Amino acid sequence: MGDEEAKVKPWTHFYWDIFANTCWPFDEDIVTCGRNQGQFQYEDAELSGAHCEFSIVDGKCFIKDLESRNSTYLNEKEIEANTPIQLKCFDVVIFGRQIIIYLDENIFKVQTRDDILESIKTNIENENIYNEIKNKTLVFMKGHHPRMIIRKKVQVLENKIADAYNIKEEKLSKYDEKAKEIADLVEKHKAKIAQLEEKIAYVLSEKDKLAAKIDPQIDALHAQVQDLNDNYESLEEKTTV
Repeated sequence: MGDEEAKVKPWTHFYWDIFANTCWPFDEDIVTCGRNQGQFQYEDAELSGAHCEFSIVDGKCFIKDLESRNSTYLNEKEIEANTPIQLKCFDVVIFGRQIIIYLDENIFKVQTRDDILESIKTNIENENIYNEIKNKTLVFMKGHHPRMIIRKKVQVLENKIADAYNIKEEKLSKYDEKAKEIADLVEKHKAKIAQLEEKIAYVLSEKDKLAAKIDPQIDALHAQVQDLNDNYESLEEKTTV
């Protein structure tokens, strides 16, 4: 096979990611998918680093599992590792939590297919084309793979639950921040409060010292008054005699 024949014909093979609601054309002979290797990488703990690969050979598309720890599934059946299997339009490939549908040019049942392919080539986000693929894909999935529809709904709900937890955490964290501000304010004023308490204790101590100093003087005056009263009574008795 010559180099020209070996090259992938552009825009005749498509990779439809159900969860991402996005369609990409295969523009390379080999496309690897995994957790941290390949052209398509997913934040998915169920995936191996390089999990599986799509390849285009003689204009045909194949899927191959790369000895992944959780396997790759074609139309809900586990496939053997390192064994390429040819895909046909609407085949469902599952790896980890990802659901991929293989599409080829047969998805476009219109006379102006070449014009549509040219449009994809110039604008991969063409809304009409995507809507056509999406609608036909969902109809096919509901008829042939109803469990996958449930799986998608579960994934959507799990994403909503995760979002709800994140929103909850974000809102509750504001209360934690406010409580910390108050705690920091209390901590900040603890030293000042301690200083004021020391001043109060000092003032009361000085008060006690002053009282201890004045009380003897008052007692002495009381004693003098008592002496004078005693003298007064003594003189009064002598006068009456």
